[in-house]
Amino acid sequence: MTTFASASLIFYDQQMGYLFCNEYRGNKLQLHPIGGKYEQSKDVDIDSTAVREFIEETPIYSTANFKSFFDGKKELLTNYLLYTLKNPECTSIHDTNVSRNGSVCHRFFIVHLHDLDPEFQEMILSLHEISFEHESIRGFSWVHNLRTCRQPFSFLTICLKNILNS
Repeated sequence: MTTFASASLIFYDQQMGYLFCNEYRGNKLQLHPIGGKYEQSKDVDIDSTAVREFIEETPIYSTANFKSFFDGKKELLTNYLLYTLKNPECTSIHDTNVSRNGSVCHRFFIVHLHDLDPEFQEMILSLHEISFEHESIRGFSWVHNLRTCRQPFSFLTICLKNILNS
């Protein structure tokens, strides 16, 4: 059985690319996947961790369509995202080793926006336009090609780049 340390929920759009946050890691602003640490318990799975972290780290409640699409209810958004992560038609899952001895992994959930409801797509596509600061996060960026991106990467972004290039 795989032991997870963390999870990321990354949205991909064919025109815009991959959605990342601009986050201070140490003292440097770096391109980093939206996600966080997995707090293991019987009640919380790795999918729920990715969704919780995405909701906590983004201004999704501030998007224009949140109130109309989810009736302003956070639990509807959570359920929609959990359903999306479990749907192999729109989500690909990649695990990468993040420990020296190979016993701990990070899980990337890559969600393809073109497979989702157009109103939800608009919510996600607008995240980079919303002024947002949360602890160490200083906004969001769409990156089409990680190979040519000039922003400094976090360790997990380098892991994702390797997965996408393989």
